[in-house]
Amino acid sequence: MVGESVTSELLYELLKAIRGDIARLGERLERVEGELRVLRGHVAALVQSDLNRGSEFASLVMRVDRIERRLELQDGNS
Repeated sequence: MVGESVTSELLYELLKAIRGDIARLGERLERVEGELRVLRGHVAALVQSDLNRGSEFASLVMRVDRIERRLELQDGNS
């Protein structure tokens, strides 16, 4: 812009370009937010799956303990 005078038209074009940049950034932000929502859903599903697996494991441990007691396989320390 060396040697150019600042005119209303030049300022108008600059503001239009800025507005377009902001609109594109807004669209990208919306896409990122959507992807983040999907990721949060996947993480929640993974956490739930892990909790379910832990519960199943605890149930199996209790069943094995009960079987060992019935068969008198446990020592007195358990």
